Amino acid sequence: FEIFPYCILFDKDLVVTSMGNVLKIIMPKLASKKVTEYFELVKPLIEFKFEVVLSRANNIFELATQEEIDKLIQSSSLADSGRQISVSEEDLMEEDVDKTLHIKGTMCYVEAWQQILFLACPIMKDLNSLVWTGLFINELAMHDYSRDILLLNTMEHIEMKMVMHAAEIKAAKIDKQVKLFEETKKKTEDLLSQLLPKHVADNLRSGKSPMDTCQTYESVTMLFSDVVSFTVICSRIKPIEVVMLLNNLYTLFDFLVDQNAVYKVETIGDAYLIVAGCPVKANNHNVKIVDMAFD
Repeated sequence: FEIFPYCILFDKDLVVTSMGNVLKIIMPKLASKKVTEYFELVKPLIEFKFEVVLSRANNIFELATQEEIDKLIQSSSLADSGRQISVSEEDLMEEDVDKTLHIKGTMCYVEAWQQILFLACPIMKDLNSLVWTGLFINELAMHDYSRDILLLNTMEHIEMKMVMHAAEIKAAKIDKQVKLFEETKKKTEDLLSQLLPKHVADNLRSGKSPMDTCQTYESVTMLFSDVVSFTVICSRIKPIEVVMLLNNLYTLFDFLVDQNAVYKVETIGDAYLIVAGCPVKANNHNVKIVDMAFD
């Protein structure tokens, strides 16, 4: 009963006469009681009777406790021994988790005792299952692969978590790079729109060659403006004041360009070049330039 800590020995009336060391700790009240008072037969789907079980001795049997294992432990000597059952928040959130103890094995008829010995081992999916049962890994049977399977499943679970965590980090980096790319792309498009007419910039972004975007205009009117004595002014004021002067002046000019529906071609120093009738064709382009000049 030390080698098989989860074994159960019962007679023809299904009364437990002896059991493994671990089951003695978990369910001490099972002794001298019927197996059916604490366990139910899960597999195979047969009636849980001595004769029926004896006739299916070659099958693998699976029993499950009728109550959750933590309730059984709380009512046993295990709770009095000071061993605490640790339950994680994830287990508390998972309401559908089966917390009954499942044991599986073979039923062997012992003729000398005229009883059936159920050589069983617990079914543990992972270490969490072992934790909420209040058991330790050294209490698992040594004669089968229960420990190896348990540790292997846990290792796979940890590796899967690590892979998912690495994937989340990589996805976050990709999202950050995509966001940075979109911001850079928007800045580039805004800068291109300032340097070229909108339809020309759109054609270039769509992949058209520069020659395909060229258009001819029969007649346009252009305006060249220049700050009188700009060189003298620059020699008398500070550089930052020159920048502020041009900035204020061209900000006002840009506003007037929009108001008069003309197009700003370029600014070089104190020179400001404007055109009407291009890129949007207009028959009164000369009038627009004159209105702009007066403004």
